[in-house]
Amino acid sequence: MNTVKIRTELSREYIRPGRQTVYLMVEIMTGESKADGERLPVNIGFVLDRSGSMAGEKLAYTKQAVSYAVGHLRPVDFASLTVYDNAVETLLEAQHIVSKDAFKGTVSRIFPGGCTNLSGGLIAGYREVMKHNKPEQLNRVLLLTDGLANEGITDKAVLCNKVKQMKKTGVTVTTLGVGDDFDEDLLTAMAEVSGGNYYFIENSDEIPQIFAKELQALLSVVAQNVKLQFSSSPSCAVTKVWGYQPAGDRILSIHLPDLFSCDSKFILLEMQLHSETEGNQPLGKLTLSYDEAGEDLKCVTCDIDLSVQVTDDESMLATPDKPEVLVQLELSRSAEIKEEAIRLADSGDVKGAASLLHKQKNAIQDAMNVAFEEDCIELQGEYEKLSEAMISLERNEYDPIMRKKMSYQSYQRRRSQK
Repeated sequence: MNTVKIRTELSREYIRPGRQTVYLMVEIMTGESKADGERLPVNIGFVLDRSGSMAGEKLAYTKQAVSYAVGHLRPVDFASLTVYDNAVETLLEAQHIVSKDAFKGTVSRIFPGGCTNLSGGLIAGYREVMKHNKPEQLNRVLLLTDGLANEGITDKAVLCNKVKQMKKTGVTVTTLGVGDDFDEDLLTAMAEVSGGNYYFIENSDEIPQIFAKELQALLSVVAQNVKLQFSSSPSCAVTKVWGYQPAGDRILSIHLPDLFSCDSKFILLEMQLHSETEGNQPLGKLTLSYDEAGEDLKCVTCDIDLSVQVTDDESMLATPDKPEVLVQLELSRSAEIKEEAIRLADSGDVKGAASLLHKQKNAIQDAMNVAFEEDCIELQGEYEKLSEAMISLERNEYDPIMRKKMSYQSYQRRRSQK
């Protein structure tokens, strides 16, 4: 079985006595997964928007994508097919994938209809997954839409609470938004509270590629129920966590999405330290726990005791901050700043949004001056994204597609996805 590895790095090797701010970078990595014949079975509920706006290429590519996914499932896997417009219809109840051609044939006969009862489709698809919900398999709803939830439950908080309850039963939800009319804030929030993934599909012809990406991840999961816990020492307080919503105070818990083959997740913590004496200063204990995605679902736990050196020695204090941590810090800040720029632009302050992106672009440039060569590629990519968004804002070209791009970039950064 593949082993999950954890690596930690503090922004500073040495600190002065007194109050200091340091950053802790945690990287969680996996290697290549086991062979397909040994992977966990999957239990997938395909939930597809067939409202009138899906007519044409969107629906055609969606059918192609689902057929592709079904073609890669095995007889031990379960799949169901639910479609929705103003009404909800389960075309195929949850079943073992014995006759792929029969399943694909039903997919090919989906036709567009009326409005968008997203909640009804989601709940019906969830019920199908629950029929064969077992801990020794991967249980997921894949929800695709190109429009707003305008039938059934339309309140964002209520929908997110529904998805949160689904997560408690072991079912995660991946959301896929197509085009420029869907609510990206809703689909992002649903994926995040569920532990699934969110995808922005700008062009219809990207639908098969995105489905393939999600399926590849689903079929190569190596760790589930992943949790990072940090127990602070009395002299250390965590004041911020980038990318994930933590719970607790002195004992901080962060729940992470499933880890798949060749995966890498970064978590960044801001810490306030207080020490009056020189020497080795304990910061606390970091604990990573997860269930191996094997037949026995073995629970694995590993602990790391963290500390920093406190000194008055100026030569030691002159040691530069760790470039890799600074890189992750600036990339994390970029995600936050894009979200803030979206809020400003939504309120009409497009110039203020452009100014924020301009400042962060300069910060990324500064980080490139001290970063290792391998990190400069990622920084350069972020610099170009910030530049593109800034220029569009300066030209007053803020529109639904641009908003979705910025929001999706922020989401990908928070989840360490590229």
